[in-house]
Amino acid sequence: MPGPNLEQASGEVARNLVIAQACAARTAYAALCKGEDPEALHDLRVALRRMRSLLRAYRAELRLRKRIRRELNELAAATNPARDAEVLLELYSGLPLPAARDAKAGVAWAGMRLRDEMASGARTARLALDADLERLCRHVERGLEFSADGQQTTWRTALSNRLEMAWVELDAELQALRDEFSMARAHHARIEVKRLRYLLEPVRAVLEPAKSLVQESKRLQTLLGDLHDAQVFAEWLMGAASVAGARWGRAELVRTLDENVEEPDEAADAMPGLVYLGETVCERERALADEVKAWLAGDGLQGLGEAMRVVREAL
Repeated sequence: MPGPNLEQASGEVARNLVIAQACAARTAYAALCKGEDPEALHDLRVALRRMRSLLRAYRAELRLRKRIRRELNELAAATNPARDAEVLLELYSGLPLPAARDAKAGVAWAGMRLRDEMASGARTARLALDADLERLCRHVERGLEFSADGQQTTWRTALSNRLEMAWVELDAELQALRDEFSMARAHHARIEVKRLRYLLEPVRAVLEPAKSLVQESKRLQTLLGDLHDAQVFAEWLMGAASVAGARWGRAELVRTLDENVEEPDEAADAMPGLVYLGETVCERERALADEVKAWLAGDGLQGLGEAMRVVREAL
């Protein structure tokens, strides 16, 4: 399939881009089934996300049944628990080990719990993917049609309009984040910069300035993503602490009642380790938040706006 052309009908380009992501999802799924590529689930999720992002961005140019759009969203959501646990486990594995002896058991228990959640999530994801991925990809390939706008508007015009709208949303989020920093606003900015990047990536082959803007967008997305992961890990630790606290209480009650316990409950001794992890991840979160603030106050936002201006002029 030849690469996209800015003077092509926008619907034709958008349809080809969506179908390319359906093919990428199939390829990643095949790798996931073989079990040889640790990045297969991530690659599959990225393909689904890009497909859904394209369908959202070019909804005026493309027609697809609402039920299929909804089921694509549901399929992507079914893969969330496995990927979330995988990301948190990667973050956990990069944290320094505690020096205090009483914290080591809890740190080890947290890792075991994350691995169990990742395995459970992977099973859930496979069931959903086995049942629905191929069927939905066929629906996308066979059921995706051009609207009148998709036939009459060039990709140059449609892309220019979409980029303008995406930049207005992103710039507003970043300005608000700079004026009053919050984790919620950082999360919204991360979503908007990802949408901008997904719009830009297909045009890099025919629009040289887009490469620089994609790089700047990816850099910001990575920074905001790391911050988001630290926050999610902190929230996960709160849930784990609730479990550990309940088990500690039960262990204390058992000892009070002088009951015999067949096996020790590792979670009952987990609290010192969870507190250590909480302190460590909060330090990481504060450091990342400071990086984001420095990016906003320094040349980062201005540089992103300048790169966007150059792309606008090139279009």
